[in-house]
Amino acid sequence: MKKLASVFGALLFVIVLGILGFIVWQTPSYKGELQLSGLEKEVEVYFDNYGVPHIYAQTETDAYRALGYVHAKERLFQLEMMRRVGSGTLAEFLGPDLLEIDQFFHTLGIPKHAKESTEAFLAQGDTQWKRAADAYVAGVNEFIEKGQLPVEYLLLGEKPRVYTLEDMHSILGYMSFTFAMGLKTDPLVTKMARELGPDYLASLSVQTLPEHHVIPNHYPDSLKTENLLVTSELTALLEKLPVPLLEGSNAWVISGSRTKSGQVLFNNDTHIGFSSPSVWFEAHLEYPGFSFYGNHLAGIPFGLVGHSRHHSVGLTMFENDDQDFFEEKLNPSNPNEILIGKQAFPITSRKEIIQVKDQEPVEFEVRETVHGPIMNPVVKEIAALTQNPVSSWWVYILEPSKAMEALYQINHAETMQQVADAAALIHAPGLNIMYGDKAGNIAWWAAAKLPIRAEKVHSKIFADGSDPDSQPKGWYPFTENPQSINPASGFVASANNQPDTTRSGIFFPGYYYPGERWNRIAKTITSREDWDLESIQDLQLESLNELAPQNAKFLISQIDRRQFDGNSELLDDLANWDGTHQVNLSAPTLYYKWL
Repeated sequence: MKKLASVFGALLFVIVLGILGFIVWQTPSYKGELQLSGLEKEVEVYFDNYGVPHIYAQTETDAYRALGYVHAKERLFQLEMMRRVGSGTLAEFLGPDLLEIDQFFHTLGIPKHAKESTEAFLAQGDTQWKRAADAYVAGVNEFIEKGQLPVEYLLLGEKPRVYTLEDMHSILGYMSFTFAMGLKTDPLVTKMARELGPDYLASLSVQTLPEHHVIPNHYPDSLKTENLLVTSELTALLEKLPVPLLEGSNAWVISGSRTKSGQVLFNNDTHIGFSSPSVWFEAHLEYPGFSFYGNHLAGIPFGLVGHSRHHSVGLTMFENDDQDFFEEKLNPSNPNEILIGKQAFPITSRKEIIQVKDQEPVEFEVRETVHGPIMNPVVKEIAALTQNPVSSWWVYILEPSKAMEALYQINHAETMQQVADAAALIHAPGLNIMYGDKAGNIAWWAAAKLPIRAEKVHSKIFADGSDPDSQPKGWYPFTENPQSINPASGFVASANNQPDTTRSGIFFPGYYYPGERWNRIAKTITSREDWDLESIQDLQLESLNELAPQNAKFLISQIDRRQFDGNSELLDDLANWDGTHQVNLSAPTLYYKWL
């Protein structure tokens, strides 16, 4: 027995020692020196108490090469997952269970679009943003080649392939898809419209209602007058016109006219759900002539949210509708054609080869019309709704992405006009670009390419692809987009709600929130003119929903309280609820469970 105990003890010791060794082996090092190939001069990287890297370089390419290495060191497996989703190669890495997801992304066209965007990116030549992106890619690949890989690769028996510019565009494509609400919403709305009728749809109110709060616009004649610096007695630079989002985000920028210091206060909360690791990767880059602290996506060298010594930029989701679905009519004499009016258009086909781990590759056919890929084979809701082909007309895949150039320009901008010009390069997904600068300017641009739809087209219901009068009519110029530049109100804000009409009076459709968050922000900001860091933090961390108590009282009015004998105190809590969400309150839990 003693011998058995000794053997067991020795085995346990070996296991514990192995676990401790594994932990030490996997623990990242934040001290010492590395020899990084390709650097022109020495680069210093300091990790602060929060693990945020502060990178000090002498050249731009050195800074981005170091960022790529550090980013891979910290987030390589996250980068791996994001690029594989966007490139439709999950099954190759994780097995056949992911095949359907790969087929969906190939059908939607994101991998194909990533190739086209990369080709367009390279066709621009030796631009500053290409040199920075190339340096970042080189840094990622140096870690892949020489660094200690995350344990996930060991557990999966895999190794990462080299990182490429095409992977970078695949990640941008994946990000764009996560913001596309049409595929998640339009089949359901179409089903309700067809089976339940127009009265039901009217009651549902799938479009913005008159009582919903809209973001006011303010269109200046020009941004070229930025050298007219705003003082603590800030007034709008131009005429007074108080008419002016990641999903679920808040942002607001307060001008010096409403702050204690007379300087701009900038707030942005992208409302991304908790995850480990976090979606955002904070990093600070410094080299001569450039200083930027920002939040990056894994695999993307330029910050989506952050600040330089000149300006701050942030974002929320615009929530504009940029995806339509066309139900096609097949040509009776040729099933490989669709009809628009009396004219026939071919259905094209392309073969995609999807690699599958431990299995033979799968050949997959994608069929497309002039409106876009046919989604019936990969979206069950569409297949259940109609036997006719349904094509996805999605703005994002209609032209190569210029997001890399736009983000580089926004990070490196030295004037408000440069940020506006960069925002105009973003065709999809729709983003509310928030801006504030050291000179006192504040601004908001709804950045997206907005299609001109036929009047008869309901943007959330499948359109008749055979109707010549239902076809897309072109594009609004960016100058028409909702925006607000230095409004007289002294603030700009966005909370995923409907912007007011465009410059030409168009109420652009989308998947907007009703605007209660925006109203609370606007009402609170305009209640005082002495905002400072402490008071604005209280507003950003506030957990009040003013509409929820009204909804709760309505819910209570619809039930027989006698059915709640023994639990009536819960209803009393809900009836007296003020809409705050402290962790120890029962009313919010009951409210959301009831909903």
